Amino acid sequence: MNRRVFTLIELLVVIAIIAILAAILFPVFAQARDKARQTSCLSNMKQIGLGMMMYTQDYDGTYPYAFAYTPPINGGTEFNIPYDAQIMPYVKNDRIFTCPSDSTGRITTMPFWDASYRTKRIFRSYGYIGWMNTVEGAAKGQTPDQNTGMSPWARRVPLANEVPTSEASLDAPADTLSLVENWSPNGAYSDSVVGAWWGSFFTNCNYSKLPGRTWRGTAPVDQAPPGCATEFNNWKPMPGHANLGNYVFADGHVKVLPWARVRANDFYLFKRTKPTQIYTP
Repeated sequence: MNRRVFTLIELLVVIAIIAILAAILFPVFAQARDKARQTSCLSNMKQIGLGMMMYTQDYDGTYPYAFAYTPPINGGTEFNIPYDAQIMPYVKNDRIFTCPSDSTGRITTMPFWDASYRTKRIFRSYGYIGWMNTVEGAAKGQTPDQNTGMSPWARRVPLANEVPTSEASLDAPADTLSLVENWSPNGAYSDSVVGAWWGSFFTNCNYSKLPGRTWRGTAPVDQAPPGCATEFNNWKPMPGHANLGNYVFADGHVKVLPWARVRANDFYLFKRTKPTQIYTP
């Protein structure tokens, strides 16, 4: 009885076809996974944005300080309470501060306001925006620009100009950023962990960490604002999600943005009072 079997050539052809299909489909699967992570990350930031809006309603229309001077709890040693702890009563879920795509290592020791998080080490992937460097600010003799961000670097006795941002002071809350996705691969802090104050703030030249920027690029859109050349040259931008980043706006909505949109008009989206002048990089 004759039996039909595969020849070696036929078997190799089948293997080659499978390999070709795998080469085509695996990147598609990877993109689908990253898209799912981006969506989950965006959902996290939406919840944080809503929590911040509820906080604002309870505190006479003012947004949180970057660091409110408050005695530590649960054996902590740091008197600065980070923004995540300030809005935790409204979000009630400490896991939403971690982007699923964030696997960057953190340092092993850091000062905590709430030391109950010392062993949990929950990654915090999002930074609260403070005063940032801009061309407009440098022209006013302000480096960083005090017209940017949601909070100054607060201290036990804040200076006269170090007050939290109020809703009424914003020209366009829907066009003003409050939080950024920030898990840069460069440093051990990488926006630190929940409960620890260090790394929760996005300020000065931290733009250099945002996704989509061409590292050491020469195009105008990649040029550093005044005082930020070192950071822009030495710090690689985070990968983000296909070079896109998730952002929270002051009215609580979230959006996926490319670097060029964030960089446009001298970081227009970071400014509380919107300039009428068009600034170029």
